[in-house]
Amino acid sequence: MDSSSVSLSSSSSVSPGNDPSRAFSGPLPVLGTDTGLATFFFGFTIAAAAFTFLQGLKQTRGVWSRSKNLDRSPYIIMLWLEWTTNGAMAIIAYLHITGSIPGKVISIPTNRPLANLQIQCIMGILVNRVSLLMFDPRKSRRLKWSVVVLLGIINLSGFFIFIPSQLGVNPTWVYVDAIWDRLEKTIFAVLDLGLNLYFIHLVRSNLIENGLSRYKMLYWINLAMVFVSISLDVRAP
Repeated sequence: MDSSSVSLSSSSSVSPGNDPSRAFSGPLPVLGTDTGLATFFFGFTIAAAAFTFLQGLKQTRGVWSRSKNLDRSPYIIMLWLEWTTNGAMAIIAYLHITGSIPGKVISIPTNRPLANLQIQCIMGILVNRVSLLMFDPRKSRRLKWSVVVLLGIINLSGFFIFIPSQLGVNPTWVYVDAIWDRLEKTIFAVLDLGLNLYFIHLVRSNLIENGLSRYKMLYWINLAMVFVSISLDVRAP
């Protein structure tokens, strides 16, 4: 057995996925094949960003033409914050994979705040569109505040665990961060699924069943989007 086979066998037997305490101990080695794949997806991301930019611009112009004030439209503000954070995280990830940015440099000051802002915006957008179909203002406010409080608790607890782990205070924090990261992503995925399914339910019960058949396309498109979104959130530990 040559040295290359030994190195391959040793690296496959111990991996961050098999040991939670090592899951976030540092960036994974950048393989040469990863660069080409990352470039392909980065190009796709740029195309999607251009398309969504034009759609967001149309919606912003529509809101501006009606109210002449964007401050009263939280949706538009969250839309552009979401678009900006997604773009920033895509650029950072691509530069890291290609070896231009070390992982340790960007982990604490950049990635965590951007990820939290991204989650806050996307959940806010989901809650906002659900509220549009809720006839009871009290239920709408209750839903909004419940999501805000839940996200606040999760994000604050994440920071308290993530920072000591990245600073290497002790191995216990690294292990707890590995477990909490998986639990945190699971909670976000369940919340994402719940809000999307509730929106689809409201579209069907409040619009389609009342004779507004033109919303059937919206219903089926959102079902497909939920499937794609959740499939991207679900991954092997």
